[in-house]
Amino acid sequence: MCNFIIRTFDIIISVVGFILLFPILFIVSIAVAFDLGFPILFKQERLGFKGEKFTIFKFRSMKNEIINVDEYTKVNEYTIKVKNDPRVSVVGKFIRNTSLDELPQLLNVLLGNMSIVGPRPFVAKEYENFPEDWHSRLNCKPGVTGLAQIRGRSDLPMEKIIESDNEWIENRSLMLYLRVLAGTLIFILKRKNVY
Repeated sequence: MCNFIIRTFDIIISVVGFILLFPILFIVSIAVAFDLGFPILFKQERLGFKGEKFTIFKFRSMKNEIINVDEYTKVNEYTIKVKNDPRVSVVGKFIRNTSLDELPQLLNVLLGNMSIVGPRPFVAKEYENFPEDWHSRLNCKPGVTGLAQIRGRSDLPMEKIIESDNEWIENRSLMLYLRVLAGTLIFILKRKNVY
């Protein structure tokens, strides 16, 4: 029953979100096109529920430059995310700081391979570095936002991210879903811990 209610809210929020945010989506699309050219969307294969692969959508925020990740400061030892990534463009930095780059994931929610709330999806290569018990985060749909996002986002130690993900899986409810949504809005307004 909980899954049905959450899925219903996912559909309602993503549809209403597309309608209300269409002007912003349009403006960001134009800005990305002028800044980075086409395509305006970044597409990448991630692991979702039960390890099923799916394509995640984001607005492009980086130039197509190849860098040696080891030369820069990683957010943590398990993922490939980099602090102060030199590939991030001017527009890209703004849309990351405001989380506008994540808005195309409303399409992922409509397609059913993501939820509004859940663990953030990682690429398969990152799971190669994870201890086996961390794979438990694949026991629910990944989310556009989640408990880890409102507790510190990129600055959280990976262990705390996994702990928050498992807390969502074990205590999933509409009340917690709404709490995470409210916390996400507050967190975005603060513009902290975004890389």
